[in-house]
Amino acid sequence: MTNSVITKKLNKTAGEMQDVIKKSKRKLLELEILLSMAEIANGKFDEIRDVNRFLKNLK
Repeated sequence: MTNSVITKKLNKTAGEMQDVIKKSKRKLLELEILLSMAEIANGKFDEIRDVNRFLKNLK
């Protein structure tokens, strides 16, 4: 195999991998949204009344 053929195959594989990663990230985001919606539906959420206190508790 020549270097140009190897380079083409590597570039094609890299592009395919990027597509799979994009789809995976999208599916993970969708899953996180569904889990959040389920938690809200089950009453497992906190109401934020003071933004400063909320941000202080994140640290």
